[in-house]
Amino acid sequence: MSRVVAETPAARRIMSQILGSDLWLKREDIVQDKWEPEFSASDTMTVTPTNVDASIYVAIPLLSLCYINLIATLTTGGVASHSVIFSLPLPARFSRACFAAVVIDGSFDTARAQTSQARGSLVTVNRGSAANWTLGTGRLISISGLYLTA
Repeated sequence: MSRVVAETPAARRIMSQILGSDLWLKREDIVQDKWEPEFSASDTMTVTPTNVDASIYVAIPLLSLCYINLIATLTTGGVASHSVIFSLPLPARFSRACFAAVVIDGSFDTARAQTSQARGSLVTVNRGSAANWTLGTGRLISISGLYLTA
C-alpha cells in the first residue's frame, strides 16, 4: 500500500512497502513526457495516424514503472486484419501486459490491448469482438495503463 503526501511544491513523499522500507521519491525521480508512437498493423493492413490527441507517459525508473495514455485517430488501408500495433515509450519487462482500451472502428467497440508476445516494446490492439478492423478514416484508439519496464 502506498500513499502520497505533498509537503512542498518541489517534492513528494511516497511511503512504500515494496522494498521493505520507506522509499522517498523527489520530483526529479519522476519522468513525464510525450512520445511519438510508431504505428503498424498485422498482416498486410496499413495504419497511418492522422491525429494523436494524447501520447503521454509518466515513468518512475527507480521502481521500473511506466504509465501511458494514448488517444489516436487512424486511417487503415490494405487488407483488413485483426491488430493495430504501436510502440511503447519504454520497453516492457513482460509480454502480455494488459492495458485498458477502447476502439471506435465505425462504431464503439471494446478492445484488447496487450504488449506483444514477440517483443515487449510493442502493443497490439484488437477489437473486443475479435473481428477484423474495418478499412477507412476516423478509426480511433484510446489506451491507458501501467506496466513494468525492462
